[in-house]
Amino acid sequence: MEFIKIMEIVGAIALSLGGGVAVVFALSKWLGNIWAGRILENEKANLAREHELLIRRRDVYSSLAVAMRVFIDSGTKANAKQKSEFLKAYDLAALWASENVINQMAKFLDSVISGTPSKEDFVGCISEMRKDCGFPSTKYEHRIVNFDG
Repeated sequence: MEFIKIMEIVGAIALSLGGGVAVVFALSKWLGNIWAGRILENEKANLAREHELLIRRRDVYSSLAVAMRVFIDSGTKANAKQKSEFLKAYDLAALWASENVINQMAKFLDSVISGTPSKEDFVGCISEMRKDCGFPSTKYEHRIVNFDG
């Protein structure tokens, strides 16, 4: 009879431990699901912010490239409307452009202010914009083309 009593005690201990393990497992799974959900939501929010930033940058860079081109085509003889469009695009770039783009833009702007807009700085700025818009290892070299003579 002692063997039966020992087996009952061992069985009770094993059952209580198994029940505890089941409770711990269930709570772990529940907590893991909560954490996974929060991590997933944070990642979704980060991706949405990055996507919005990329869209804004592409819009800003498009208008900035066109506005900068005026100075390459006409030197510093751009008209008031063209200068206004450039300043608007430049101000938006100051808010949304990456450090590399805005620093290259500053070089170009210095050359415009000095009276001799630098084609090399213009090309450098276009290249930095391209890298920032999803082509980080681009080998494209922008060429300035003018059909007016």
